[in-house]
Amino acid sequence: MMFLALHISAFSQILVRGKVLDSVGAPLPFAQVQLYALEGTTPLAATQSNPNGLFTLEVADTGIYRLEVHSLGYAEYLQEVVVGDAGELQLPTIQLTPSYEEIGSVQVEGERPVVRKGDSVVYQVGAFAKGNERSIGEVMNRMPGLYVSSDGSASYQGWSVSKMMVGGTDLFGQGYGVLTNNLNPSAVKEVQVLENFEESRLLKRVRRKSERVAINLEMKDGAGQVVGSLEGSYGYRLMHRANVSLVGVWQGLQWSLLANSNTVGETPAHSWADPQGLNNIGSGEELSLPIPKPGSIEAVTSTQGSSAPLSASRRRRNLSHMVGFSTVLSPNRRFQMKANVVGQKEDDWYASGYRSRVKIGNLSFDRDEQSQKEVGSYTAVGRVTLDWEAYDLADLRYEGGYSFRQNQSNGWNEGQQNRLSEMGFSRWQRMDHTLLYTQSFDSAGLIRGGFEWQSQWLAADYSAAISGTIPRGLVGKQGLTASYPQALHTGKTLWLYLAPIAKGFTGDARLGGLYFQQRLLTRGNHNRSVAATLQQSDLFAGGAVNYTVGPVLVKAGLLAHTVRQDLEASLPAGLPGKRLYLVEPSLAIVASTERHYGLLKYSRNSTTSTLLDVLPEPLVKSYRSTQQGSTEFRLHHGNTYQIYYSYANVLSRNSLQTQLYYNHNSHPIDTHDVIAASHTTSYIISGRRSSTLYASLNTDYYLGILNTTFRAAASAQRSYYTQNVNEWEIPLVDDYLTAEVSLRTHFHSIFDISVGADWRTNRLQSDGPVQLRHSTSAYADLQFTFGPVLWTTTIERLEPGVQKGNPNAAYFLDSEVQWTVLPQKLTLYISGNNLLNSNTYIYYSVDNLEAAYLRYDIAPIRVMVGARWQL
Repeated sequence: MMFLALHISAFSQILVRGKVLDSVGAPLPFAQVQLYALEGTTPLAATQSNPNGLFTLEVADTGIYRLEVHSLGYAEYLQEVVVGDAGELQLPTIQLTPSYEEIGSVQVEGERPVVRKGDSVVYQVGAFAKGNERSIGEVMNRMPGLYVSSDGSASYQGWSVSKMMVGGTDLFGQGYGVLTNNLNPSAVKEVQVLENFEESRLLKRVRRKSERVAINLEMKDGAGQVVGSLEGSYGYRLMHRANVSLVGVWQGLQWSLLANSNTVGETPAHSWADPQGLNNIGSGEELSLPIPKPGSIEAVTSTQGSSAPLSASRRRRNLSHMVGFSTVLSPNRRFQMKANVVGQKEDDWYASGYRSRVKIGNLSFDRDEQSQKEVGSYTAVGRVTLDWEAYDLADLRYEGGYSFRQNQSNGWNEGQQNRLSEMGFSRWQRMDHTLLYTQSFDSAGLIRGGFEWQSQWLAADYSAAISGTIPRGLVGKQGLTASYPQALHTGKTLWLYLAPIAKGFTGDARLGGLYFQQRLLTRGNHNRSVAATLQQSDLFAGGAVNYTVGPVLVKAGLLAHTVRQDLEASLPAGLPGKRLYLVEPSLAIVASTERHYGLLKYSRNSTTSTLLDVLPEPLVKSYRSTQQGSTEFRLHHGNTYQIYYSYANVLSRNSLQTQLYYNHNSHPIDTHDVIAASHTTSYIISGRRSSTLYASLNTDYYLGILNTTFRAAASAQRSYYTQNVNEWEIPLVDDYLTAEVSLRTHFHSIFDISVGADWRTNRLQSDGPVQLRHSTSAYADLQFTFGPVLWTTTIERLEPGVQKGNPNAAYFLDSEVQWTVLPQKLTLYISGNNLLNSNTYIYYSVDNLEAAYLRYDIAPIRVMVGARWQL
């Protein structure tokens, strides 16, 4: 451990510890704590209280200081602090008092839409809500600098949000998307963005700056309350939507219950997060070794319909049920237990038509098919996390969980004078355990690390049959069956030593390893049975040095890996074990102020192929293709160059993010696919990616005099490929461009207008033909308020672009009328979706490497009446 030897006790810090309570004596998280010289104006040390209200400051010299504590909604707290030479000072408990000042009995001072408090940015939910949102995520998407995707994951100024908390408590971990997609926004007072977030109280002592971002949702009524909403609606053609959103907050206990059932295309919990495990234990440093996942096979009929570029609520007919429960118990300040469970059942139906032509040289084949596909899925996740502050200088965490997912699909496909029927089934399970230990040595640094274990099991089965005797791809009159059961066990350990070296310098040493074993058995009538066991070990060691001067941080790191794979198979594969060595350097320069953030970064990333891909018998993926991998266990390098800049003036509600990204693979990755037109004709297509250039720009501009927000976004990407089809080698250039503009203006208590448009184009160029595709869409949102009545309507036009002509454009009209019967309690509404549409979505392109025609029948008109009751 090279930095153990580099430690220099150049300066010793004196620790100042304390605890902040609210007006009722409960711990107050995220209070801003600052220490000044007695008559100074610039803080000498600053931090924020953790979820238990605790804080720690460090000062270099003895003397008399001024302590200030700030928290939104509370009066400022001032105290003189005498720091001696004892090495540590424990302050008396600090209890804040509420502070409310009314101006004309209308506006509360400090209730500006956006304010900054140290490393926190606070958004007032009421300033951005229209009143008809069904989730807090919809409101957050109107806040400058914030973006919430359809799966509920959030980003701030382009940085991914690692945690989403409620009242300072992390309820759902990395799977917080279920919270943002379901929590009632009327129960939330503030959205607090926490920059330089660090969950570990001990790691904060060594590393003041962090690239992690978290969000805390502050509830309106504080502790001792149950808030949320109950909502239900029913309508035309048995359409329904029901939602339960409840959050309970008590001192030492928080819980959340979220449930949803609908047939309107909503998927309340899109993503199911992987366990945190030992990832990011160094506060954003790249110390993670990815744990592999088993591969799968599935039916592909009507995948064109399931991936049509329409929103989820329009592109399918579905039935979805979800329930999620989470609780956090803190019986004392040293121990916390978190438990959550989420379950979901979904049934989806798709239909489409598909025509395609592949023509290269003298190779060609055509497909003309009509398809239908039904998919049913079950998902369940349960997790438990225990956090224990063993004593002032040590923390221990245990995390464990079980995940389950089952998918079953049935589909048929008519074309080429017969019908093809497909069935797919997969059942995936995972159990995981993580033990993480953190030990602080005060000024001598910190050791953090632990052990992680995961076991995964997958049962995957596939079958296909035809109604006649004409073969369809790999399927003949005997049909096609394939089975791919797998078991994968992984053990991982990571350790980090981080310490100050000299003034302005910190360093860390890293040591870790990963071992996994994968067993699989392939069965079916297309290939003979193969039993194989793959073992891989990956050991790494390295370190990094950080230097901070003013707002600039320079980071340089180096990691060295040694990787070995061994394969045992039930046939003479002739594949001896092989060991690879690789080195990954990185360099980053970060400059950050309250409004500006800039990043220059270089990193070298390496991946390896797997010996499972080189088995003599290929694995069946579907009735059209088999899978064939690279021919040896080899190493692939990628060099990444990144430039990133963001600007955020939160007080004026303006923001800007721009990014330039370039990745070049000096040893490109080969991917192989076999498309079988019949039992006698096959096309082996291999794609080799060489480099990618990406640029993006996102901005929000707020014009206060008109109470109007302008939003614009644009991105461009160019990728270079080499694609091989049998004996032909085809160089390709793939360009992808997007642009989006929108305007939202709000005249208080009268009406709200939002208009916008986006444009997308994809250009694929080879030595011969050029394929040009683009799609455009435009929308307008109008909202009017007439006393207790709120009317909202949305008009949308989607135009799929094609190479020649435009056979069809889809139009949509959504409208909703809400009547507030009891203010802040009961709302009745009637809503209609797809009131105006063309019933069919068509997309095609012709005469190129891959040409496709797609027809998708849009879900029927949806009209529902409902009620929402707020608690």
